[in-house]
Amino acid sequence: MLLLTSRSLRQTRGASIRLPDTGTSDSAVERYARLFLAAEQQVIDGGAVAPTQQKELAATASVLDAMRANGAEDLRIVLDRELVVPQNKQNDSARLTKAWLCEGQVRLDPGAYAERFVADWKAVTTNSMAARIRTDKAIVDQRQVRLQARMLREPALERALDRAMPERQLRIDEPGSRGPGRQRDFGIEK
Repeated sequence: MLLLTSRSLRQTRGASIRLPDTGTSDSAVERYARLFLAAEQQVIDGGAVAPTQQKELAATASVLDAMRANGAEDLRIVLDRELVVPQNKQNDSARLTKAWLCEGQVRLDPGAYAERFVADWKAVTTNSMAARIRTDKAIVDQRQVRLQARMLREPALERALDRAMPERQLRIDEPGSRGPGRQRDFGIEK
């Protein structure tokens, strides 16, 4: 059973996420979302993010991480999903805060977290094939980079992806692919 409140988010097995009052979390989520989306737009447009913007983004990320572990990363995950849906360009803080809380709850269950990662990977793959214009391709590329970074930090996500998409491993093993091929010497003398 799940209890969603502004003060805490509890799971029956005892893990909990404590948050300050709703106004603080809503404003931190809204500020981070605004800064993240502005930086993302600059990168998509081919520009660089200014050092002052990077500092602001890092400071706001620290606030979210202080509220709960991986707070900023969870909000980036939510925002990545939001960028794909055109009508969600205008994000309201209450909806984002709710999605952020839900993402934190999913993170507490390793199986559900891995399943959501696999779903995100499949969505990015589909979006990558469907992207026609430069900005769509740039959005997908940015999201792929973040998914790959998560996979490097959390090997369990890559294992879940390999189980769900065995064809992905075949592509990695192909000669000429960017990934290292598996050693196919089974101890047979030549």
